[in-house]
Amino acid sequence: MKLIIVAPRFLKFITRGFAKAIVLFPFIILSKGADKYDTALIRHEQIHIYQQLELLVIGFYLWYVTEYGVYRLQGYNHRDAYMRLSHEQEARYYECSPGEHRKFFGFLRYL
Repeated sequence: MKLIIVAPRFLKFITRGFAKAIVLFPFIILSKGADKYDTALIRHEQIHIYQQLELLVIGFYLWYVTEYGVYRLQGYNHRDAYMRLSHEQEARYYECSPGEHRKFFGFLRYL
């Protein structure tokens, strides 16, 4: 079951307009109602739900922020640091490969 919420102002506030969607376990929060039908976007966000479960939610956020911080300290700008995140790379891969099943802790292969 997907718990999808459309909350454009909340999303804009949290991401400063950077993202179309985020996951705050167990919810997928979208900027537009029409995005409910964007199967690639929903699949991408569902991968983040699996990642959060694997790392017991808090661990996911700690890993995510730490990895992002490391990339920023290495001199990457916001967008490039975000694109390099192992969680994001895995989610982007599987959003385009709907028939494939991800492996447990699959994001580690993107480090």
